[in-house]
Amino acid sequence: DCAHMHAACPKPPCIPQDCQLGPWSEWSVPACDEQLCRRSRAKVTESNTCGRPCEGILNSSKTCKADCAHQACSTSTWTDWSICRSDLDQKFKFRLIEHPAGILGRGCRGALNITGSCMTGPNAPVDCVVSSWSSWSECDSKCNHGQQVRHRNISQHAERGGMVCKASLSEAQPCKSTSCNRGAESLLPHDCQLG
Repeated sequence: DCAHMHAACPKPPCIPQDCQLGPWSEWSVPACDEQLCRRSRAKVTESNTCGRPCEGILNSSKTCKADCAHQACSTSTWTDWSICRSDLDQKFKFRLIEHPAGILGRGCRGALNITGSCMTGPNAPVDCVVSSWSSWSECDSKCNHGQQVRHRNISQHAERGGMVCKASLSEAQPCKSTSCNRGAESLLPHDCQLG
């Protein structure tokens, strides 16, 4: 055994393990402010010292045309309430429009700024609270364009001068179903039949 004879032991031969890249992901949907689609892939297997390293890129992008006309408005989450220095103060919070609605998209809903009373205790105002939105209903049209709706309820009514509910309790948005293709014969003129 070479370790006992103070001789250098030969290294075992390196068995090459080449780097392997996984498949590309699907192209992402482009954002209206960028007009770019992206895709990525990952290393599935790293190479060892005698294997070939990976060749090629892990991320790719291309110019894509976004459907900005149907983009719905989206807002940021609400900030925290401002600090109350006394019970007589007003507190406020706000949110921002992150993506404005496209010409055919659903517009922004609800307020961007809210104020409230800093008073606490049993005589404090109680603001109205609404529930979360229900899921969107199915499209009301079996083909072409239709509409779908969702609802929410008042969970807590305003009391003692609290903020009343100004938020909408139902929303509608356009939806697309499969197209209604009639047979070519329906496009031909038909004679009127009297009975």
